[in-house]
Amino acid sequence: MTREKQKITLKSIVADTLERWPEVIPVFIKYQMKCVGCSMAAFDSIAEALKNHGIPANQFLDDINNALIENERLPRMLRRKNHD
Repeated sequence: MTREKQKITLKSIVADTLERWPEVIPVFIKYQMKCVGCSMAAFDSIAEALKNHGIPANQFLDDINNALIENERLPRMLRRKNHD
């Protein structure tokens, strides 16, 4: 399965998501979520984090999955480091 087809879902654990796809970190920052470096990131799903921050899920998921697609379109040497 290519990374483009892999989706981050509401059930995804925040810390796992940030570790596997560092290219999505700017999306968390855009929404002023303090998940990067938060001790609860290892336990909270994205759904729980969004609820805790009062952020609607649909736009956030669109933005985060678009970040994956955009990173995949970059030449390999320009992509953010990932853990395929």
